[in-house]
Amino acid sequence: MLWQLCKIEWFKLFKTKAWTYLFVSPILIAAILFVGDQAMPNGRMKWLMADALIANVHGLLFYPLIGGLVTSFICRYEHEAGGWKQLLSLPVTRTSVYGAKLITSAAFMGILQVLVFVVLLGVGMLKGYPNAIPLKMIAGNMLGGWVAVLPILAFMLAVSMALSSFGASLTVNVILTLPNLFVANSERFGPWYPWTQPMYGMLGVTGKASWGLMLTTQNFLAVVISSFLLFGAAGLLYFQRKHI
Repeated sequence: MLWQLCKIEWFKLFKTKAWTYLFVSPILIAAILFVGDQAMPNGRMKWLMADALIANVHGLLFYPLIGGLVTSFICRYEHEAGGWKQLLSLPVTRTSVYGAKLITSAAFMGILQVLVFVVLLGVGMLKGYPNAIPLKMIAGNMLGGWVAVLPILAFMLAVSMALSSFGASLTVNVILTLPNLFVANSERFGPWYPWTQPMYGMLGVTGKASWGLMLTTQNFLAVVISSFLLFGAAGLLYFQRKHI
């Protein structure tokens, strides 16, 4: 049943304009990398600089914002014309519905990361980056960014289920994402703020203090896992008790 619900959610999502947001970050990143190519150092550092640039543009702002957009779109149909009653009148559990929406949102964000990864490799080849491509590092950073966005998806899914206004849920996500501009480089707040974690994941978290922020792998995983469990459990509990 969960798999069937996921297919339905995927179909509904792609009937909206949500799919267009798959190309926002990749197009922007391609443009920035092309324009800024001359300013980048030569050698292997070129790949590292390009990867860091993606983390600071895509991971800091666009990835969390698109995550909120997707969860808003994925609940939009149910908020219109009594969609929740229609959905829950079927032989499905609320846990399955919540799980399907969360899995579909995560899959969408995973595809976005793959597209960004492909764009980076494509631009690198076109612009003559060194042949020794650090595939393992880049792929690991992209995976880290995807894992780090899961708590944001869990939180914003709960918000999108609670707020029938599409604009209101988007506003909540914008309000929570914009502080990234101020706390991302803060040793005190940055490592603990869930909305900055996608950037850190894409920068690559080492086993020791990273980027001058005392950010360790243990810290990163603790924040991501704990916030995902907290937001996911709270969202599921809310949906279980939500009056339809």
